[in-house]
Amino acid sequence: MLGCVAAGVGVTLLPKGVVATAWREGRVAVHDVAPEDACVDTLFVRRHDVHASTALSAFLDIARPVALPALVPA
Repeated sequence: MLGCVAAGVGVTLLPKGVVATAWREGRVAVHDVAPEDACVDTLFVRRHDVHASTALSAFLDIARPVALPALVPA
């Protein structure tokens, strides 16, 4: 993700600690976000037509009940 930003083909919202080195090296610009705007929904995006590995399936089994409790059967 940082590589895309550094190449000029994207923007991202990440913790300062994640981008600190790239910022110090002048590869990316950093902008502060007001605290009231700093909380955002996080999305997990993947290709639907690609095989889900065992690790991905296990992650989704854990993440879905937390992220989408109304959609997961009890």
